Amino acid sequence: MSQPLLGMGLAELEAWARDHGQAAFRGRQLHDWLYAKGARQLGDVSVLPKGFREQLAAEPPQGAFDWMGRSRELHRSVARDGTTKLLLGTHDGLSIETVGIPAEGRLTVCVSS
Repeated sequence: MSQPLLGMGLAELEAWARDHGQAAFRGRQLHDWLYAKGARQLGDVSVLPKGFREQLAAEPPQGAFDWMGRSRELHRSVARDGTTKLLLGTHDGLSIETVGIPAEGRLTVCVSS
């Protein structure tokens, strides 16, 4: 599986763009959209050519979402007291369970994988 984009630095993203037939400045654009604008999927990065986004969506790691490396929300349940349980899926098929427990003035978060 290819390395997800999230976690790559500027130089790595520039090299990644060149490796995919794009100019290095596309890597700088990706860097901005990943870290400053918080893009969740490649489809959100509107400065990338549509054809390039479609090309990436068709090749491994299957789908534009997985290129980003962000977790997907697989399930959410919220109790009456506001406690929220989340099941997240990672880009490499693993699951992470999280629970957010609100209390006055704070939020306790538990994470397990």
